[in-house]
Amino acid sequence: MGSIDRACISGFLCRLCSEMHRIVIHIYGDQGRKLCLVEKINGYLPITISPTDPLPKTICETCLRRVEQHYDLLMRLTRIKQGNFPKIKKVKFIKKNLGSL
Repeated sequence: MGSIDRACISGFLCRLCSEMHRIVIHIYGDQGRKLCLVEKINGYLPITISPTDPLPKTICETCLRRVEQHYDLLMRLTRIKQGNFPKIKKVKFIKKNLGSL
């Protein structure tokens, strides 16, 4: 993957958007593991990554945000489908006598 010094000059290639970025998250690094990136990408996107494939193992901050948003949306939809969503308070509509307006 190259040295860190070289990366600071040229940047890293994002696995998802294929653009060069100076600030990236290593998918298999500490932060990537804490965020469960491998599971989220492999489980919820139409791509598969592995530590042995020849493609970049980094994603940019923009793609990270998008992965997190996509994952959050899918989890919300799953909870709703299972019926585990917040109860909405029923609002009583009171008909008012508006007279002859």
